[in-house]
Amino acid sequence: MIALADISDEYLFTKGAVFRKLNKEHDINANFPAHYDYMLISHPDEEETMMFINVTFGSIKAGYIASYVKADQFLYRATGEEIKRSLGTERVFYCEH
Repeated sequence: MIALADISDEYLFTKGAVFRKLNKEHDINANFPAHYDYMLISHPDEEETMMFINVTFGSIKAGYIASYVKADQFLYRATGEEIKRSLGTERVFYCEH
């Protein structure tokens, strides 16, 4: 995993990219999930928009739309800057394949 903060704003992420956000609440109470995983997917109706879907295994939040991002001019890609705007950078990691 690579810290999102360490990735260039110009880097282009394609649909299917997965990000892990560590849950601060887990540090306080172990009953909270340790992390949430989000997959970048294309919006079915808007070519200029992509979205993050929660894909955390075993989570009741799995399948929820977490946020939206603006797609790159070539579509189906989003810049590092857009990803950072959407997810933040604190405790967020890119899960390389």
